[in-house]
Amino acid sequence: MNIVVSKKNFNNPEKEELVWDMIDFVNAMLDGFYYPEELPPAAMKSYYADYYLTQVNNGGISQFIFNTGWHPEAVMYVKAGLTALGAARHLELFDKVEAEVALLGDDLDNYLEEEYFGENETRDRFEQFSETFRLINADESIMQLNHDFIKALPDLEVLKEPDYSSNLKRLAAAVPNRAQREREALENEPEEFKKIREVCQIAHLQVVSFNAVDPIEYDGQTTEAWHISTDKGYYFAVFLGRKVYLHNGDSEDVIADCDY
Repeated sequence: MNIVVSKKNFNNPEKEELVWDMIDFVNAMLDGFYYPEELPPAAMKSYYADYYLTQVNNGGISQFIFNTGWHPEAVMYVKAGLTALGAARHLELFDKVEAEVALLGDDLDNYLEEEYFGENETRDRFEQFSETFRLINADESIMQLNHDFIKALPDLEVLKEPDYSSNLKRLAAAVPNRAQREREALENEPEEFKKIREVCQIAHLQVVSFNAVDPIEYDGQTTEAWHISTDKGYYFAVFLGRKVYLHNGDSEDVIADCDY
């Protein structure tokens, strides 16, 4: 499988646009029920390097640890991604973060199970690393390195529209045993995903992809916004108490809710 990007973004002076094409490629394949190990290794390395960057820029290294659950696969791919990009100083910092996480022992599980916001000593423990990350990234930009990494890939397929979009859809649809994979994925997905699908169904929407989770102040409380793409555009869901509220991504109006 070759990695597919658009010619428009291959030549785009805005570096992030080409990186986002890579993210779109990986998301399209994962949403098509490919397993991560079936995708080109370079794609997964680029994808996780950008995920790491996005998480840390959004909420610090503590957020990356919390949102990934410090899952071994995520840790492996981030390290492989930083190595492939030549982000030596970032990799050195990540190794220090890994060592600090190891020192937590059983406290890691406590951190992942407790409330992220408010007073949280474990979260604050990693803020020193977040500040170092920002200083390193000013000189060793992960976005720039990722852009250059993608552009130099030997088997990169650069296509004009409409060939780009049609090839992306063709590759995603070519996954073997699709019906079985889709059934297994739906059975094993997190409870939050199932509830978001339920509230979207109430609003006559179909979930296309789950994109990100961000902290949000909602009715005077700190919770999370789950960003999703649907067949009718961007929406976000908020879990509060025993309810799930679905918001229009543009107007931010609540358009549906259900019990959680």
